[in-house]
Amino acid sequence: MMYYQYHLLISILVASTVAGCVGRQERLRSESNPPNDQSTKTDDESDKPSVATKPVGTGVEDGNGGDIIICKKSYPSLGNRSTGSLDLYMARQRFTNIELLNKTNSDTNETAIAKAVAKRLEKLDPHRYRILVGFIDTFYSEAKIDDLFSIPELSDEGAFVLPGADCRIQNIILRKTPKVPGDQLYSIQGKLWKELDTDSRVALILHEVIYREMAWQHRTAEVPIYFNGSLIGDQFRLLDQKGYIEMLGDLGIAAQYVTKGGVLLDLATVSFSASGEVSSGSLAVGDYRSPDGALKNNTDSVWKSGGEFQVGAIRIGALAKLAMTFHSGEIPKKITGSISVSPQALVGSGRCKGSSYDPLITYSVDDMEFRADGSLEKIKLSEQYRVGLNLLCQSGPSLNIVVKGPIKIRQQGSLESAVSAREQTLDLNGVPRTVSEGEVIFFNEEGWVTGQ
Repeated sequence: MMYYQYHLLISILVASTVAGCVGRQERLRSESNPPNDQSTKTDDESDKPSVATKPVGTGVEDGNGGDIIICKKSYPSLGNRSTGSLDLYMARQRFTNIELLNKTNSDTNETAIAKAVAKRLEKLDPHRYRILVGFIDTFYSEAKIDDLFSIPELSDEGAFVLPGADCRIQNIILRKTPKVPGDQLYSIQGKLWKELDTDSRVALILHEVIYREMAWQHRTAEVPIYFNGSLIGDQFRLLDQKGYIEMLGDLGIAAQYVTKGGVLLDLATVSFSASGEVSSGSLAVGDYRSPDGALKNNTDSVWKSGGEFQVGAIRIGALAKLAMTFHSGEIPKKITGSISVSPQALVGSGRCKGSSYDPLITYSVDDMEFRADGSLEKIKLSEQYRVGLNLLCQSGPSLNIVVKGPIKIRQQGSLESAVSAREQTLDLNGVPRTVSEGEVIFFNEEGWVTGQ
């Protein structure tokens, strides 16, 4: 039943998106019969719903308008008021038994209520939840409210049915990146804002922060409106993690998790510990929002097919999808897969470097293990890529040796041990010693080979 309801809702959204392409000439049926002229209408006729059709897309590059519905009289679908949030109205149309926003929190502060509503997302999508809460916290400080604001119409909502022929759509908020000193992110029409009840203000705040978070994926408002309505209507409680990720995929929304250290993971692969922190997952690639809400991209400029991220001071490039496990605090514990990393990252400032013909070569790695403090502990160089197989190390003042993984690294970053890559001679304080291929070689903290 849960999946039937979910796919029915998706079909409604798709139908709405298609209808949104009809064109501005049919934008509001009520506009062709102005509500002030009732000479040709009966009271019953004026109560009939009218169709509002707005074209998909907007000419404003980075703007978005938050919409309200304004009617001549009150309607149950507007909370028995004549004015209300479009998102809240559409949520009431789509979902039954909608939980009113102002019942989620005894506080009457709109941002406190908005955060309480956003918390419904925390278990399914903790990264997106944290970003939304951050945007909610700064909403009023990034907004300017003025009774004299004239908000331009931004037609990006698609098609919907108005409560009655006496109703119209009005933009009340403009979100636009500040261009000059004194500009704010949000411009709010103050007179209309004052006329709204708490529910509608909360719905508009949620609309703005959701659209802001999704703006790099969606240029129009249909998907953010639907997502907001699902949040307002407490519909995510009906979905498990798999169902939620399927919904994101159908809506074209990235399913991502970003660790506290900034590693981008595919949400479909993430497992969480009892404390709510990530315990394992696979690296994802592409655009994403960091925990502070900034838009970033982790695509490696060299390898394109993978991604890159940083653990401590070590920059890691992914040649393919990586499997990762984590310590408490979401610090990487083990990374398995095709990894590229510089030899300097492997041995710090020790006496090893890349191969003799190219000391700056990027190495291919199969496994990396980290301590709980984030320092690199062990590394295994890949046997698959011959070019990245060996390290060239000094065993003494006048003798070089070639080693391979598994490599063990001290907490401060110096090489502790490695495996001899071939039969060769070591320099032990001026005394030669032959080692066979595969024999473990130990190094002291200064980087010289020891006899232990």
